[in-house]
Amino acid sequence: MQKIVILLIPALAYCLTGSAQHLLETAVEAPTANEQALAYYTKGYEAFHRHRFKKAIKLYKQAISHDPAFTDAYDNCGLSFRYAGNLDSAEAYYRRSLQLRPEGMVARRNLAIVLEARGDLNAALREFERLQRANPDEAEAYYGAARLYISQQKPDEALKNAQQALAIYQAQKSPFVGDAEFFIGLAYYLKKEKTRAKMHFEEAARLGTQLPQALRLEFGL
Repeated sequence: MQKIVILLIPALAYCLTGSAQHLLETAVEAPTANEQALAYYTKGYEAFHRHRFKKAIKLYKQAISHDPAFTDAYDNCGLSFRYAGNLDSAEAYYRRSLQLRPEGMVARRNLAIVLEARGDLNAALREFERLQRANPDEAEAYYGAARLYISQQKPDEALKNAQQALAIYQAQKSPFVGDAEFFIGLAYYLKKEKTRAKMHFEEAARLGTQLPQALRLEFGL
């Protein structure tokens, strides 16, 4: 078991710094009709993409002051706090967004990521499961759950979610197909089914997923 844990550490680190970025990207779900709010939001978006997160936070707050129901501004302010390293404020803004718009997928998805970063895996998992119920075709809800189940060493649950994510990714022709294959491989690895694990690791590598060195060495990839 110790060997498996050692191998999982770089695997999970890869997912948090690589494909998990897809979970954190900004999106517009509920645009505002307030021109001043939109102007500040646009400036905040530009500041965020220049990695000026503190400035982005100020600008998104200005947008919110002109339209207190502008959930996209709450979402992106939360994202800016997340990148600035302030997880408490990120969580607060995502929760406020969800109070205003409970069906908001971006806020729900990113709240799960923040909770995971804080080490509250069970709460993060609940958010991914809520996202699955609200939108059964949301691949990231299954992918996120698979990642959490892997970290909890629950391979059967991880496998089920990773396979569901894979099916949706394939239907969407998503660039994240290889990441789903990788987590299916990890699930089989935890189940000690190394032949199946290798098959999925090989497919993940073929699709461009960077496998942790320990796994590449063990499986000759």
